Amino acid sequence: MPGITFTVNSEYAQITELVPGLFICGVSGLTRQNMIVHRITHIINATHEVPNVKSLGDIQRSKLWLEDTPQTYIYPQLELQSDIINAVITDGGCVLVHCVAGVSRSASICLAYLTKYVCRSLRDAYHLMSEKRPMVRPNIGFWRQLIAYEQVNICYFYYYYYYYYYYYYYYCYYYYYYHFQV
Repeated sequence: MPGITFTVNSEYAQITELVPGLFICGVSGLTRQNMIVHRITHIINATHEVPNVKSLGDIQRSKLWLEDTPQTYIYPQLELQSDIINAVITDGGCVLVHCVAGVSRSASICLAYLTKYVCRSLRDAYHLMSEKRPMVRPNIGFWRQLIAYEQVNICYFYYYYYYYYYYYYYYCYYYYYYHFQV
């Protein structure tokens, strides 16, 4: 059975560290040496074309089977993979997210993580990512889903922020009222 070959721009093959513990690259960057140098403990394969590479060593892998088309429904993976990335990084691991070029599918997964856990807005997440990896360009369908994802997560964040602020304010008020009455 013949092997699968991809012709990808060499700058897309470079592994880019977006934030400590989160890396992105194209398929050409998947070498055992890169995994050792960057201490990768988990690989998220966001392609349907590329099989999980067994020669990279004993690294935990996830395969998402995503196509790079505007019709691909990526939304459920945004939440799931963001939480997985956060769990791995919190435990001291390093995550590499890749697709064929490291431009659209893997960038969308990384943008979701950055939006939810690092930047709190998709715009800030994209600026952070494009400073480190200028070639990122999620397709228009992924952008629409990322915008919807951002709206849900920002509402969720602010709901809990105001909820705790409200109860903290009243707790302080009643504590002061009952303990420091003259």
